[in-house]
Amino acid sequence: MPEVNLLAVVVATIAAFVSGATYYAVLGGQLAKVSNAATAGEQPPPWKLAVEVLRCLTIAAVVWRCGSGSRSSCGRAP
Repeated sequence: MPEVNLLAVVVATIAAFVSGATYYAVLGGQLAKVSNAATAGEQPPPWKLAVEVLRCLTIAAVVWRCGSGSRSSCGRAP
């Protein structure tokens, strides 16, 4: 099994989180027009942000694992 490039996974996690935050910051006004949930205008609680970062970390780790070149990655047959 190849070594985990921890820096690459952390950078990918931060990039995914920032791109998601930017997406909602830019398109939040349009989202508020079509969604009652988005019109509340409340900030999410800190635990939701922590869960989002954890989700981004999980996705980055899985993508790294699938692209690592290992024959057993992502359910491929040996």
